[in-house]
Amino acid sequence: MKKKNFAVGNMHCAGCARTVETLAAKVPGVCKAFVNIATGRLTLELDDSADTSAITAKLTAAITPRGYTLTDLDSPSAISSNAASTEKNKRMEEFSFAIACTACILLMLVAMGPMIFPALALPHTLNICLQLVFTAVIVVAGRNIYGNGFLSLIQRSPNMNSLIAVGTTAAVAYSVYLLVSGESHLYFDTAGMIVTLILLGRLLEAGAKRKTSAAIRSLIQLVPRTATVVRQGKEETIPVSELRSGDIIRIRPGERLPADGIITEGMSALDESMLTGESIPVEKEPGARVVAASLNTNGSFLYQAQEVGAKTVLAGIVRLLEDAQGSRPPIARLADQVSAVFVPVVLCLGIVTFSAWLIAGAGMAQALSFGLAVLVVACPCALGLATPTALIVGIGRGATAGVLIKSGAALECTAKIQTLIFDKTGTLTQGKIELEEITVFDPSMTVDQVLAIAAALEQASEHPIGKAIVAAATEKKLSLPRTAAFAALPGYGATAEVDDDNYLIGNVRLLTEFQVMGIKQAAEMASHGTVVFLATYNTLLAAFSIADRVKPEAVTVVTTLKNRGIHPVMLTGDNFHTARKIGELCGISEIYAGLLPEEKVKKVAQLTSEAGISAMVGDGINDAPALARASVGIAIGSGTDVAMEAADIVLVSGKLDGIVNAIELSRATLRIIRQNLFWAFFYNAIGIPVAAGILTVWGGPALSPVLGACAMAMSSICVVSNALRLRRCKLTHYSD
Repeated sequence: MKKKNFAVGNMHCAGCARTVETLAAKVPGVCKAFVNIATGRLTLELDDSADTSAITAKLTAAITPRGYTLTDLDSPSAISSNAASTEKNKRMEEFSFAIACTACILLMLVAMGPMIFPALALPHTLNICLQLVFTAVIVVAGRNIYGNGFLSLIQRSPNMNSLIAVGTTAAVAYSVYLLVSGESHLYFDTAGMIVTLILLGRLLEAGAKRKTSAAIRSLIQLVPRTATVVRQGKEETIPVSELRSGDIIRIRPGERLPADGIITEGMSALDESMLTGESIPVEKEPGARVVAASLNTNGSFLYQAQEVGAKTVLAGIVRLLEDAQGSRPPIARLADQVSAVFVPVVLCLGIVTFSAWLIAGAGMAQALSFGLAVLVVACPCALGLATPTALIVGIGRGATAGVLIKSGAALECTAKIQTLIFDKTGTLTQGKIELEEITVFDPSMTVDQVLAIAAALEQASEHPIGKAIVAAATEKKLSLPRTAAFAALPGYGATAEVDDDNYLIGNVRLLTEFQVMGIKQAAEMASHGTVVFLATYNTLLAAFSIADRVKPEAVTVVTTLKNRGIHPVMLTGDNFHTARKIGELCGISEIYAGLLPEEKVKKVAQLTSEAGISAMVGDGINDAPALARASVGIAIGSGTDVAMEAADIVLVSGKLDGIVNAIELSRATLRIIRQNLFWAFFYNAIGIPVAAGILTVWGGPALSPVLGACAMAMSSICVVSNALRLRRCKLTHYSD
């Protein structure tokens, strides 16, 4: 499968989105189509062999006659052209509302002013002419409503525009009929007010929706527009679009990096909070990797660009966020099903309401008022916006905290996690082996002496354990003796001559091979963790306990998860004694050790079937299959690309507090979605019967069409505003 993305203009409700999805799905080569009404984005899943140019042409031919516009978001100039189009549409919406609002105020003064201020009374003919002119101006200002509404109705895919167009046209037509009949009470002002309120509601709604996508826009805007490159010994400033891999870039204090690369000269502290959510600057020196959009806080340095433009880490995160925000969580199914039939049902209800009141003898004016109120009070927008707005804000909020959620389905599943499965090395622990303790068996030797000899034997080793011993000796600034006749024994350790004495360093098997005294004691120590032994050919001299330290936030995170009713489990390929020690430190009692990668997958499957929805947290290549098998895979961002690709959530900072934040954010987002869906259903379930005049049967008030239009506009704004509350969702850094 491959994906193709488009921006679709002139969509205003779930009915519009449904129409575009249906038309797109019928194009040959398209396997799946999804429209996010909140972002105006159409995502297509295509066959690998599909011709994207032909599909784009056919899609354009299918959609544009319906009144929608189509912009290819995957073209080189997509971002700038779409931004320009969005800004143009915004200005047009503001201009249309300004015209409609001015004409509506004048229309109200002409039509109703004389009732309040008799001095405003005009000659009858002039009054009628002005009402017609101002109504015509409002209709022209809202021409998109009528054009799209009637066109959709003719093509049997009615939307919210159809409801407004039919209702207000009926009011205008009835007013013209009354005018011809010589009646003085007309409804031009009602129609004009409804259209003006709809335009105002859309303007406010569009502004609120733009705020939901603020996270992505803020990330894109972090990349500077120009870069200072060093070519042939001279510095020159060029547009970022002209950067090439291999360019040497100069970064000064206060500047942001334009590309990913490696520092070649100088050092500094970089603020990478836009990527990791961590506010503390990270020290960087020659050889360190840096990423685009990082902020240089103090020093000046040179670095070589490696990934530029669309290949940077930031660009990848933006694409991931856009894909995630354009996905559809399972909770949205009910709203999608209702949206598919909502507008046709409301049209029928409007006709039934009008007919019923007419038959009941309420009169044409009253029957029309009730029917019109039903059409304008119904709000398919609230249904269409309930899920995507919350999804966009929630996923964007996570990105600002270094938690990348890849899909709506993953977000929904994360909120329901019952069991959380941890890998050990690099996940619960720092993944960096250190010398923890030295035990000296020979009373004639000191700790520093045995450490210096062990480091001398290990200084040529590439093994992590050997490096840990050498690092400990370096930290103590010990002088290492010279070695000779060094021999590496894979799977055992190594031997060498030090000051004319033969020494060996390695595991219990090496001691057994050389029949060193004290093997039982050594075996007992080795059974409780990772231990390396130093000996002569017949005497055990010292033992070096090696440990991978637990991450500082691990204990707090595990405790927090338990308090939230989530059961922690550890899976590791390490030995049971080491795993149990780490488990005791972190507060995890259920531990499965000595597992191969395929055994991890089976255990994850077993835990998922027994305990319900599970999440697996890991960082290595061997964790990728288990991450994919769990209900939710969570990858540590400091781990391998394979693990991050297999996961549903990526913790960019590599810190475990992101797990709690992901769960809290998912629960908060799901809570907002439920609230939005409840409001959308409740509003329509109450609003439509009230608009139909059901309260008047028992002597209650009637809902005027104008108030119905105002309520409809406010309903959509309420849904979007409720979703925006997620921007203030408090996330915690336990490691601070």
